[in-house]
Amino acid sequence: LIEALLLGLLVWSSLSILHRSSNLQLVTRATTTATLFATTTQDAVLSTDLASLESFVTAVLRNPGLVYARVRDSQGRILAEGGDAAALARPFVPDQVVDQTTDGVFDVAAPIEISGTEFGRVELGLATDTLRDVLATARRWALSIAGLEMLLVGLFSFLLGVYLTRQLAGLT
Repeated sequence: LIEALLLGLLVWSSLSILHRSSNLQLVTRATTTATLFATTTQDAVLSTDLASLESFVTAVLRNPGLVYARVRDSQGRILAEGGDAAALARPFVPDQVVDQTTDGVFDVAAPIEISGTEFGRVELGLATDTLRDVLATARRWALSIAGLEMLLVGLFSFLLGVYLTRQLAGLT
């Protein structure tokens, strides 16, 4: 029982740390990608160069895990967009926490601003299914290893108990 409790605590805390760090990593990646994309599109938004914006959207969508990308002007009009049509059709609502995403896409935005004046924004969606798959695999592995460890500890404890009991019986 003590072994099960301590092993359970170890598995739970390890999976908790992995979950928090993975979520933080996805949020960091999303905000960094959005900020870099906003910086890339600044000149094209200022000059309303739609061809360049389409090219930038196509280029950013080559990043693995990116579901969609959109560029809006300061009035909220779409200048360029690309990616999954279903994700683009949904109204944009930025996500703060990965666990609260219900559609499998972590939505993030970054302003396109120069000298404190906002000229538009970029919106990106990153898939969360890979993160969920990794965490589910880690959970399965941790629980499998813990179960195997419990089985082996039980078996060796039983064998040691039988051996010591025989030795005591012989001594008696």
